[in-house]
Amino acid sequence: MTLPTAEPPPAALPPLLKDNPRLDQWVRFETPGRVTVSTGRVEIGQGVLTAMLQIAADELDVSPDRIDLRTGDTTQTPDEGYTAGSQSIQFGGIAMRLVCAEVRGLFLAAAASRLGCAAADLSMEDGAVFRHGKTIEQNYWSLGHTVDLARPATASAAIKPANDYRVVGRNASRVDLAAKVFGAPIFIHDMKLDGMVHARVVRQPRRGGTVAKINQAAIRRAGKEEIQIVRHGNFIAILGADETAVDAAAAVAPRYVTWDGIDPINPLQEEARWLQQQPTVDQSLGAPLPDDPLRSNYEATFSRMHVAHASIGPSCGLAVYRDGELQVWTHCQGGYPLRAAWARTLKIHPAVISVKHVQGSGCYGHNGADDAAADAAVIAFLKPVHRFECDGGERKNSVSSR
Repeated sequence: MTLPTAEPPPAALPPLLKDNPRLDQWVRFETPGRVTVSTGRVEIGQGVLTAMLQIAADELDVSPDRIDLRTGDTTQTPDEGYTAGSQSIQFGGIAMRLVCAEVRGLFLAAAASRLGCAAADLSMEDGAVFRHGKTIEQNYWSLGHTVDLARPATASAAIKPANDYRVVGRNASRVDLAAKVFGAPIFIHDMKLDGMVHARVVRQPRRGGTVAKINQAAIRRAGKEEIQIVRHGNFIAILGADETAVDAAAAVAPRYVTWDGIDPINPLQEEARWLQQQPTVDQSLGAPLPDDPLRSNYEATFSRMHVAHASIGPSCGLAVYRDGELQVWTHCQGGYPLRAAWARTLKIHPAVISVKHVQGSGCYGHNGADDAAADAAVIAFLKPVHRFECDGGERKNSVSSR
């Protein structure tokens, strides 16, 4: 009796492939001559999309010009969490490399099966299969119907050694820069949708503040054009088709909204001793140092005014809620986490929310992209069908202006 041969244990999958295991979540050959590569990473000025394209081109053995990138879209790209912490290449890059290496191996195996030869006899050049350096008139697209990429990744394919890289490590044109340099309307602030309504949110002066009174007549007079005032509990938004009118009304609104539960602002709040008087959560880390009679202790106090590690560009978000589905455009760093937060906030299922990343004017430090998109989502949910563009920046000028 012949005993069945035990299959080797699968290679350990990195976390991103465990969470997004299907190969077709990452790579597709939907259009002849083109390769669709999907990444959950987003472009925030660091050139990550160019790097992902280079990695995919190297492992798939295709020209970078053949690759169409899909990025930061909860309906089309893997869930890679946040683009943050300089982790895109460390984690997202290795996942992309493993997937592309496996896809290339599957197609070479399919070609070898068709020819009745060993896969080691074959190679890939710009998407075409060669046998001992000669073309066999087969490529990714002609073999596409024989290779099912709707299968889990195994991370078992050997990735290329660095010495075999043809694209990675070499100069490449950034995929995002040309449009920015030549003023193409690629930022979310440039987006215009039919029937779009602009919105500005009247912020609480401090967390915990509750609305006591709103002088809506005074706010409307300041707008000079037709505006709407939407209130849901302590959330107040000013809406209108004319962005200038909405800006004008929003500029005076803090004077005409009275809040309860707010301590008056005073100059001492800018000083370090005021911070020291606020409630704290204290922790002791590590074991206490042993007593040492020879050790001297020195104490000193240093302070500076409040500073913000934040980008200077205004934030923006757009949203449409129609037929029970919420679609949001944002320049945030993590579409999937943001979708989960909105599902909890609005008490709807994440599956009915789609989040699409559109580049913004700045992101390092922290900007208000999440907040502006959340504002737009909430307003769209409260006022269905309309499309809302929310400016979450400190500047109150028109963010859609050139």
